Amino acid sequence: MFLAPQPGDTAVAGLAAKLKAIAATKGWTDDQLAEFTMAFIQYIPYDSAKLAQDSDRNDNPYYPYETLYLDRGVCSDKTFLAVALLRQLGYGAAILDFPDRNHSAAGIACPTADSLDGSGYCYVETTNYFPIGAIPKASVPAEPIPSAMISAACSRPRPWDAWRCIRSRQADPTAACRPTAPKPPICRT
Repeated sequence: MFLAPQPGDTAVAGLAAKLKAIAATKGWTDDQLAEFTMAFIQYIPYDSAKLAQDSDRNDNPYYPYETLYLDRGVCSDKTFLAVALLRQLGYGAAILDFPDRNHSAAGIACPTADSLDGSGYCYVETTNYFPIGAIPKASVPAEPIPSAMISAACSRPRPWDAWRCIRSRQADPTAACRPTAPKPPICRT
């Protein structure tokens, strides 16, 4: 319901076209377009007022066009916008839901070997800037997540007890993984 545009709603398609045009002008790769798109969403202000009035903030999400119009949102609002926008741009995307943390994040299709527990999706935080694949410690629960909590048919994400970035196959496997480490290629559908 939230990911399908309403009749006459061109907000997501229009924004995707503008982001693609900027990327084309700058000669960016598909991976750079995905990173730029996620940075755009991550820098939409967090809606602290919505959080204060509704502790179950994920149960009443905005439509993607509302998040754009209001220029604010909580994790579910920004995640729905991210998934809709990534899909409009041709990327595989899923909603990663963490109900015990009352949190959601986006997943972007990436090589299975580099993904969360072989799910085919790399974690993308939507509430603040984190590179694709970097997981803030507080975002994932201590126990594994059932696969039903991911909006696409894939296995559960594994818990990570520290920031972790996904290394590409070309990266040195003995090197420490930092948020600035090489990232896996991002898959388009």
